Amino acid sequence: MDLVLEDGTGLTNSESYVDVDYVDAYFLKRGITEWAGLTNREQLIVRAMDYIENNYTYQGTKLISTQALQFPRLINGETVYPIAIKNALCELALKSNEDD
Repeated sequence: MDLVLEDGTGLTNSESYVDVDYVDAYFLKRGITEWAGLTNREQLIVRAMDYIENNYTYQGTKLISTQALQFPRLINGETVYPIAIKNALCELALKSNEDD
């Protein structure tokens, strides 16, 4: 199953900010090998997305009121889709393998 990725336009059907390839590259750059051995990586990304979407509030407003995810957002008239949210998702995906 392929995740529908948010492309920065405020998609109404996006499911994640990152896919398995993005998370693979993120951890490879950091020398963290634990992620590569996991067989349920896409499910872990989904769990991490659920956590991010349901447990945080953000400044500004959604770019489009019907978009599926919290980002991209309008903050002070500027469209914001920070890489930090993608990187946080990577970290939470790995963490979600350890516990709920």
